[in-house]
Amino acid sequence: MAVEQLITQYLDLWTAAIKRRSTAGRGSSRKVELYGIKKLRELILELAVRGLLIPQDSKDEPASELLKKIATEKAKLMKAGKIRKEQPLPPIATEEMPFSLPKDWCWARLGEVTNYGFGDKAEAVHVNEDTWVPKILARYYRNNNLLFIGCSLHNDRTLQVFQATKAAAGDVRFPQHFAIEQAPEQKEMMVARNGELLRLGITAIWYPKGQHDCVEAILRHAKSELNYLKAQKSRGSSR
Repeated sequence: MAVEQLITQYLDLWTAAIKRRSTAGRGSSRKVELYGIKKLRELILELAVRGLLIPQDSKDEPASELLKKIATEKAKLMKAGKIRKEQPLPPIATEEMPFSLPKDWCWARLGEVTNYGFGDKAEAVHVNEDTWVPKILARYYRNNNLLFIGCSLHNDRTLQVFQATKAAAGDVRFPQHFAIEQAPEQKEMMVARNGELLRLGITAIWYPKGQHDCVEAILRHAKSELNYLKAQKSRGSSR
């Protein structure tokens, strides 16, 4: 049976599989978890990264050739002084490869295909200041309203970029940003956290500890408010 048939022909089984939640203590009103849907998402992602979700076309250019083109282009940019000269990356050892790849695919380090910065891992300390990651973060921070979901924002690279951007801008007014966060157990911690985020123009939207289903409700409410504001703006412009 083809992989896609395993997903599509048995979709009713995937969606019907549920797991009962414990009702002990305070919690969400939902007492079941869509266990099958959760596992289906994991399966689709796993199949996609392994190249098993769709048939492979033998006419496609091998990934190794694409890597050569990227290396050539990066060499030109380094020679022109547009990006920083990089240290050579170590070859990928067999034990670093978690699974076998389809024909014409190949493993590559992140630094081979981007100018993210040198390092064995994509950690914050390995991101150079003049690479595209901080620049894009700063641009969005200056020009867009951002909503953070599932981000730590605790002295990580994103927060460091925002702090540097705000400090460099001086008294320039930035758009308002928001972060959906799980409420800490102590009120003092919440007050301190509110102050930390507000200094960066980020307003925290708190939900009770452990009640993660509230995030979906918050997003639904935000969408409704946005739709209402758009409708009001449209009515005003049509008068």
